[in-house]
Amino acid sequence: MKKVIGMLALVALVGNIANAELLKNFKYNGSIEGQGFVLNNALDFDTDASDKFGEVNHRVMINAGFDLNEDVAATVSAVKCNRQMGDAPEKVNTLIDQFQFEQAYLTLKGVIGLDHQIGRQYYGNDGDIVIYYGPANWYTRGMNAFAVALDGWTSKWSKDKLGVTALASKQTEANGVINKDIDVYGVTASYDYSEIVKPAAYYYEAKDYNTAAKVDDLQVIGVKVNGKYVGVEYGAEYAMNMGMDRNLTSTTNKDYKGSAMKFNAAYGYDFLGKWNFMGEYAMGTGDKNTADSSDKSFQDINANYRPGLILGGMGVTAIGGSSSLSNLTTWNVGANWTPEKLDKLNLCVKYYDFSYTEKVGTVDHAGTEANLVATWTHSQNVALKAGLAMFMPDELKIGGKDDSVKLASLYMNVKF
Repeated sequence: MKKVIGMLALVALVGNIANAELLKNFKYNGSIEGQGFVLNNALDFDTDASDKFGEVNHRVMINAGFDLNEDVAATVSAVKCNRQMGDAPEKVNTLIDQFQFEQAYLTLKGVIGLDHQIGRQYYGNDGDIVIYYGPANWYTRGMNAFAVALDGWTSKWSKDKLGVTALASKQTEANGVINKDIDVYGVTASYDYSEIVKPAAYYYEAKDYNTAAKVDDLQVIGVKVNGKYVGVEYGAEYAMNMGMDRNLTSTTNKDYKGSAMKFNAAYGYDFLGKWNFMGEYAMGTGDKNTADSSDKSFQDINANYRPGLILGGMGVTAIGGSSSLSNLTTWNVGANWTPEKLDKLNLCVKYYDFSYTEKVGTVDHAGTEANLVATWTHSQNVALKAGLAMFMPDELKIGGKDDSVKLASLYMNVKF
């Protein structure tokens, strides 16, 4: 396995194996994941109709890294996620073709006083309301699809408690004479002032040249803070849009004027085990008047904010799987517990509420969702999850029906 991964890494980065010394300090890790679910009533909110369906998906991820020299290291990530249980078996001679390199980049250490990553790479944090390029969550149908990564350059600088990261990348390359690319830029700054307060700020810009009119220039600027005070962990974030959407007609433009905010808190307590109580509120603006010269709905670069196993994960026909705060107001409360005598088990229960910030037709309050997730951590390399969820529509209906959507899911993660 080690030799195979090493060869894949070399092919991805340099195209040929010119020197065995390239495998200096070679390290690899990865995971094998399995996800199965059954979803009922998601298509029509009608218990009388037989629309139950399910899937079993797999994902294999292999990460490899080694030093090219004392200043440069190489990293690649190969992913296979095409096969679902019940598909025809794959032939050995075509198996390798199903792997895709989601990451292949060089790390330059201390060049001009900065650490650089150049090449195809993941970016951001899972659950971010503005930008995330990386593997899908365990509870989404996107687990059987390749991740969208960025081709480009990131650079990090830090001194004492201050850290700065810069990004210049391409999401899409059109390979034509006419520029039809999608470029993504950004800069973030964070300051680790103390455990109580850790502020940060960011600016991102996505330029979409693949338009019939002119460039679509979306900008997002934001501030956030997190910390821990008297045992309470908290976080707060505010983001606002700037820029202009020219991807309408040759004579019509719209200014981006949306905004979003998110607040969360959690508190841990020991009683017959470890308890953790948490709550969160998030809101993204909607656009009440679509006929004026501004778009007031919050627009993200590539968010991955997914509250709820159903609405944030598998999705329903009327809404789809939510990954953005655009025109969404949601809050949730919950708790998880690890029993004192059974510390490999964790039980988590959450309750979610979903509303449109601006009405969609006559619908204001979409509904609520309840989740129960049990996690069994056998070891640091083996974990199992089982989830039950129910989405209860309120004003949201399909054909006059509003029966509950039900989900049962299983997940396995084996690391190596």
